[in-house]
Amino acid sequence: MDEKELRQLALDVAENKVFGTFHLREHEQGLVGNIFMPILFMDEKQHKDMKEKDIFHIYEYNTEAGPRSVNGCPIFFSMRMISKKDWIQCVKYIEQYRARKESFLNKTEEKTKEPEEKTLFEEEKND
Repeated sequence: MDEKELRQLALDVAENKVFGTFHLREHEQGLVGNIFMPILFMDEKQHKDMKEKDIFHIYEYNTEAGPRSVNGCPIFFSMRMISKKDWIQCVKYIEQYRARKESFLNKTEEKTKEPEEKTLFEEEKND
């Protein structure tokens, strides 16, 4: 994935627009085939290709989820994959995004005093 795609994915993961194997707890790992249905239909060559590409996580956008769920997890009839190298970079972008968002939300600096001028609303009142 290129940098722009990784940044977009990081933003979407941070905003909970994506569900992936990175959300599953250890005891839920056996559900991967039930959650991401295409895995059940992959042949040996496709599994081998995934290993060669060092696929680390499988994910999909929540908008692509089917109408049912399994153990509270959505079911997808499509999936996307990310390599370990790309995922490590994506996690860095997620952390950067969350830090900036937190900094923005918790800004405690005093506002600089702006010169007092009439606003459009005040001008309308005086007319």
